[in-house]
Amino acid sequence: STRLFSRVAVSGCRRLLSGSAQLVQLREQSASDGVVSIELCCKPANAMNGELAAQFNKGLLQAEKSGARAVLLRSQLAGIFSAGFELTELAGSNRERLTEFYTEIQELFLNLFGTDLVVIAQIQGHCMAGAMALSLSSDYRLMSSNPKLLTGLNETQFGVAPPVWLVELFRFVAGNRNCERLVAAGQLIGPQAALEAGLVDELFDNEAELLKKTESTLSRYLAVSPRARADVKRMLRSNLINRLDSARQEDMNAFCDYVLDSRVQAQLGQYLDKLKAKKA
Repeated sequence: STRLFSRVAVSGCRRLLSGSAQLVQLREQSASDGVVSIELCCKPANAMNGELAAQFNKGLLQAEKSGARAVLLRSQLAGIFSAGFELTELAGSNRERLTEFYTEIQELFLNLFGTDLVVIAQIQGHCMAGAMALSLSSDYRLMSSNPKLLTGLNETQFGVAPPVWLVELFRFVAGNRNCERLVAAGQLIGPQAALEAGLVDELFDNEAELLKKTESTLSRYLAVSPRARADVKRMLRSNLINRLDSARQEDMNAFCDYVLDSRVQAQLGQYLDKLKAKKA
C-alpha cells in the first residue's frame, strides 16, 4: 500500500491557518495524497467555545477548497482530545451570547458530518460531552488503549441534556440500546468498552501503531472512487443532516430556552463550583 504520510511528514508539516490566537491548526500532512490534519490546541482541555468552533469550521472549509481528500482530527495536548463544550459559554450566559456560540456548534456538526472528505479521528486522550460531535461525525475513529481514558456523553451528570442532534448522532453510530444505556446515565466509558459499544473502530497502543493503523485506514478509503464513496456517505447521513438543517431555528430556540432555565443554570453553577473546589 502507498505510504500516505510519515513521522517526518508530520513533524515537518506546513501550517495553513493564521490569524488571532490559534485554538485550531490546519496542517498539511501529505501534499501528494491530499491528507491534512485539523489539530485542537486550546489549553488546558480543548474546551469547545465559539471561537474554537469558528476556527474549526474555517479550517475544514479551507481543507475542502484546497483539494484535500482526507482529514485527520487530533489534539496537540497530551492526554486530552477535548473536554466538550466550554461550560462558561453556558453558565451565566444570555440569549445573544448563547446564540453566537450555538450557531458555530450547529455549523461545525453540519459541516463535519456532511463533508465529502474522509475524516479519521485520532483520539489520544479523553473525549467527552460536546467533543463527541467531532469523533462521532468522523468516518473512522482510532482511540488510544490507555485504560485511564474516558469517552461518552456525560451531560446529564452536570444537569444538562445533550442537544437532540448529538443524541441522534450517538445513536447513528452506536445504536439505540447503547445510546439509551449510556447517554441517559451520562456514563463515561474506557477504550475497550467504547470499542465494544461501537463508539470507536480500533484501539492503538502507541504512536507507531497509530500511524500504521491510520495509513491502513486511509489506504482503504482512498482506494475507491471518491464520488462513489461520498455518494454512499450522503445516502447514510442525509436524513440526520436534513432534519437539523431544516430546523436550525427551532433547535436554537430549544437549546437557549433549556440552558437559560433557572434550574439548569443553578445546576451548571454547582457543577462549576465543584470543579473549582477540586482544583483548589
